[in-house]
Amino acid sequence: MTPATLLHRFRQWRIAKAASVDHPTILADVVENGCLTQRYMFMVVIASGIATIGLLLNSPAVIIGAMLVSPLMGPIALSGISLGRFDLEMGREGFRSLLVGVLLALGMAGLIVLLSPLTDATPEILARTRPNLFDLVVAVLSGLAGGYAIVRDRGGAIVGVAIATALMPPLAVVAYGTVLQQWPIAKGASLLFITNIFAICISMAIVSTWYGFGRAKFQRLLVWQSLVALLVLIPLAIPLSKSLQNIVTETFLSQGARRVVEETAVHSGQSRIQSFAVSFPEALPMHVDVVLLTKQGDPALEESILQRMVQELKKPVTLRLDQIQVADLKKVEAQQSSVANPIQTNTAASALGSAGIIQSVRAFFPIPTRLFEVDEINHRITILPKSDAQASLRTLHRMEEELLLQYPGWTVQIVPPQQALPKLFYPRGISELAPDQKQRLADIAWALQAWEAKNVVVNGYASTAGEGPLPLAWERARRVGEFLGAAGFQVRAQGLYPAPKQSERERDFGYIAFQAVEVSLEPSAIPTP
Repeated sequence: MTPATLLHRFRQWRIAKAASVDHPTILADVVENGCLTQRYMFMVVIASGIATIGLLLNSPAVIIGAMLVSPLMGPIALSGISLGRFDLEMGREGFRSLLVGVLLALGMAGLIVLLSPLTDATPEILARTRPNLFDLVVAVLSGLAGGYAIVRDRGGAIVGVAIATALMPPLAVVAYGTVLQQWPIAKGASLLFITNIFAICISMAIVSTWYGFGRAKFQRLLVWQSLVALLVLIPLAIPLSKSLQNIVTETFLSQGARRVVEETAVHSGQSRIQSFAVSFPEALPMHVDVVLLTKQGDPALEESILQRMVQELKKPVTLRLDQIQVADLKKVEAQQSSVANPIQTNTAASALGSAGIIQSVRAFFPIPTRLFEVDEINHRITILPKSDAQASLRTLHRMEEELLLQYPGWTVQIVPPQQALPKLFYPRGISELAPDQKQRLADIAWALQAWEAKNVVVNGYASTAGEGPLPLAWERARRVGEFLGAAGFQVRAQGLYPAPKQSERERDFGYIAFQAVEVSLEPSAIPTP
């Protein structure tokens, strides 16, 4: 069979496929679903509200509901088919509907974020801030599936496409980042949303051309669409590829850091990892936070692990190692295994009795305590670790949150020992609070509330290498003060520049020592231990 014969049969097969489609009916449906109507605008506002609430509550089920309600696929499909037909009038109508929908969604989401008491960046929000090349591939494949579903009248498949590409949630995250001035979050979510729109639109244009919706010849349309795809998708693929590379690198570094901890501290069987977390603050070294259960603490262990991490990972690293000393490691492991499943009801918790609850909580909380109280009548657990307990505020705060999840309906309070509050460190010239700094501030606010503190002092610093150091110091203090003020504290914020012996300390410790904010209690408000 000659190539010419094969090409002829291919053309005949494609023409037959195109002829099997009811073009007028499909076009009428696409125009109806993609035009700007009151129903469309109402559904956009509703979907945006549902998506924003789901993101703030970190609820995947609610977010999926928003994906199903969202009507944004209508104008995107209209724009895609208009590109396949080179129909400017259809294209204008689709773009107008999409633009109005985007503005309404942003407005609704922004209003909810502005009025909401919940403003922390949840995992569901952060998951939509780092799009990568795989997101582009998913959007292209989803666009092809969506185009096929529309052309072949397979409406149920559109539901899967809506969930796969998730157009409304990233749009809500854009509003979240904009309202709270979290520009990296807004930027990442915007890139994801734009990627999805263009990839779906171009994919649908190709499908519509294949099924004969174009007004020009098939070959000519395919060439033009391929050119448009290259001009649009290649610029999008560059930052997405870089993001994917960063994710791969961070995964490799996280695995390497954990391997170092296991080989250095765990291999002997004298210790085990209770928790392990790695963060990558922008313009700052990689940070590793480890909580280690051990039979005997080693003061030199943190420095030993840090040196090996830097040597093997060939990256600057900061390390926080909490060594929690336990008498019998195997007993703790057995107890934690026996209570691994969270208690689901108050009745089940009450059935354990005071002794059973104490045993269960101690299995999870092996830190030495000076008070361990279980009030069955009021459903309250109070824990006061000893003053020499080697556990950071982050560790204690996280343990309290875990206990609250294990004992729904109970009040759990862990009161951390009086200690100096951790400093916040910044990249040079930056005053905005990054997500990891907000987490650290949340830990500080938690400790202050546990200490029943009311008045705090916020001192902002700036290095001599920064531009406009005194205004920068004040701005850092102001932003932290606003955060703590919103948490209910009376704040006295001040910028200190230059600080006492600043030049000398910068020579000894580097500029990073003064790229910081320090939070402390008002001297007159320090509670008596």
